[in-house]
Amino acid sequence: IEEYWNLVKRKIGFLQNSWTYFGIVVICYIQVAAIFYFEVNYTSLSSWQLEEVNGEIGLNTVGKWAVFVSRPLTLFFIYRWILRVFVWGRILARISNLDLRLSPFHADRVGGLGFLAFSVSYFAPFTFAVSVALAGNVADLMLVDSMKLVDFRLPLLAYVILISLFFTYPLFVFSRKLVSLKERSIFSMYDQIKFVYQKAELPPSLGAESKPMEDEKIAYIASLSDFNAMMDNVLNLRAVPFQVRDLFPLWALTLVPFIFVIMIEIPLSEILSRVVSTLF
Repeated sequence: IEEYWNLVKRKIGFLQNSWTYFGIVVICYIQVAAIFYFEVNYTSLSSWQLEEVNGEIGLNTVGKWAVFVSRPLTLFFIYRWILRVFVWGRILARISNLDLRLSPFHADRVGGLGFLAFSVSYFAPFTFAVSVALAGNVADLMLVDSMKLVDFRLPLLAYVILISLFFTYPLFVFSRKLVSLKERSIFSMYDQIKFVYQKAELPPSLGAESKPMEDEKIAYIASLSDFNAMMDNVLNLRAVPFQVRDLFPLWALTLVPFIFVIMIEIPLSEILSRVVSTLF
């Protein structure tokens, strides 16, 4: 317990360190500069940020606010959350190296670590915020530069896969321990069940002349169903403490903002008619 709390205190101290925040701010302004350079040279998105004064092109008031305040601030909050995910992953990695008392018979079939799957859905509001910003940029490119929705199919697919992997990768640190738990438990259970089957071996005949069964043997036979249930639980132990269904809230809030992007190219009435025709 003491080692666990010392680990948590060290990681919290890293997150609250002023140098950590300073590094994030530097990264944010570097990225804003790169984005602005891309928009100026390769798109028409920067037109609302620029104005001509005395024959020279420069940032107008809105552009200065976007470049020096709003964009860096937005990126700061995003990167701070990303850093929290990395720290969360490091904490879980260190915890996985502790002497954990995992039970192969736990109902969640991950040794009692099933509660960690809830952490994936807790990140869903953050992915929604990121998707809103990304969907806005996609909408700008469609409206200003006349790009089509199909042009973004592969980047969006890669984005969803990246989001799924990024918020589940911390849980994979327990895979080695769970696989080891399953292997050890299977061999142990086989030995125990084999012993019970030998003790509960039925006589070849159960006719009228058969002798009454010993009380000890009856007890072994009664325990067979319990051993079989435990063996079934062991055989179905999973290698990761989450399931695909745990990703549904994350996927839902990740994709919701892009519905409005789709509506730019496909009218809502047509979307509804396609949904109705598919369902009915």
